[in-house]
Amino acid sequence: MIRMDFRADLRAHIDTRLLELGYVPEAAGVVRAEEAPYLMLLLRALRRMPAATPRQAILAPGFEVPSEHVDGFGALIRAVENGASLRPWLSTLVRKLKKRDELLDDWGIHHFHLGAVPSAKNRDFVARTDEVAFAMVRPDAVYFLVATSHNAQKAPNVWT
Repeated sequence: MIRMDFRADLRAHIDTRLLELGYVPEAAGVVRAEEAPYLMLLLRALRRMPAATPRQAILAPGFEVPSEHVDGFGALIRAVENGASLRPWLSTLVRKLKKRDELLDDWGIHHFHLGAVPSAKNRDFVARTDEVAFAMVRPDAVYFLVATSHNAQKAPNVWT
């Protein structure tokens, strides 16, 4: 007779995938003991961290970034087209496994910082910028929608 433990196998698979994404599975806390919420946490993490695969970069008509961010945006475009990790341009909150990204969860929109150099606080990320690029990441393309302020007071309609 073949004995299987589907739940244990699923938890082990989720642990492995989270480790591949750079997360510590234990950061899930008590959620880790329940398969469905733990699986949802993995699915959210996979969505937050786009796979490193070559994609087209498509800019919406009229899309532009301020001149001081052209180099940083150019580096982001090269990463998109070359299939490099996009993590350096994401929010530093991506490191927190259980942190929700409501813009992404509700609308499917990522926001990317436009720094041209590594951040002084965390060299795994580019320098944080007030201006961010909003984009929809799809399997074959990243659709850049608009670049605007990351500050809720400067762009209240974006961050409500």
